[in-house]
Amino acid sequence: DITVGDKVVGRDGFPTEVLAVYPQPDGLDIYEVTSYDGRKCRVGGEHLWQSFYPNTTNKQRWRVRDTIELKRLLSLPNPRVYIPLPEPVHFNPIQDPLPVSPYFLGVAIGDGNINEKGFVNLTLNLRHRQIYDHLMDTEKKVILANAKENNVKNTLIVSFPDSWHLRKGFRDIGLAGKRAWEKFIPKRYMTASVHERRELMRDLMDTDGTVNKDSGQPSYCTTSKQLALDVQELAWSLGGIASISEKQPYFTYKGERKPGRTAYNVFLRFPKPS
Repeated sequence: DITVGDKVVGRDGFPTEVLAVYPQPDGLDIYEVTSYDGRKCRVGGEHLWQSFYPNTTNKQRWRVRDTIELKRLLSLPNPRVYIPLPEPVHFNPIQDPLPVSPYFLGVAIGDGNINEKGFVNLTLNLRHRQIYDHLMDTEKKVILANAKENNVKNTLIVSFPDSWHLRKGFRDIGLAGKRAWEKFIPKRYMTASVHERRELMRDLMDTDGTVNKDSGQPSYCTTSKQLALDVQELAWSLGGIASISEKQPYFTYKGERKPGRTAYNVFLRFPKPS
């Protein structure tokens, strides 16, 4: 469906104009290529890939190979074939401001309760005071005008009873009334600027993320399958690697072991860990 003049994202993350489209013969074999973290594309056998294959001499490791050659390499014992990651994607900028700041959205998705009318309560662990401090940097006027703090069992509860701006914002992006397993990242935020998407990822990780103390592996956990898929796509758009695994948790109620909601872990890797 692509025609001359259309724009696609280049490996540098910026829109690149299509200069020519070459007709393909009928009956062309199409190959589906799947990466380690689930990304897929469909290409012809002659499609060219800049690729890295470690099981050869140093001079031959980085080469341009076609799909048929990649398929052959992947059929060998201990197959390892790599392609370069794209840089963070720069989508066409939308001039309208976001209804809710990216960092505040991340806090609300992770540690917030948003009722049907868009009222927001945040429940923050006092040990994680830096989340509140950063909120003060990004939403200082709203917090100072509307926030009510209550210390309950080492928890800071921040509510925004009088913020019409926030209520309308959460209603507009469709998150009002959504429970933990129903939350998602609104599409408008998936194509925001690189800086805004980094801010969103930052607080998603601040609230429901963890870093393995032994391996340093960052991951994000949620009971919402759609949110897990959105975090994965968000990481891809920022030039990272993201794979999802499912886990069945259990809890004990009145002495009986019962299954909880399925948990989805998004395992993350970025070329620049910062």
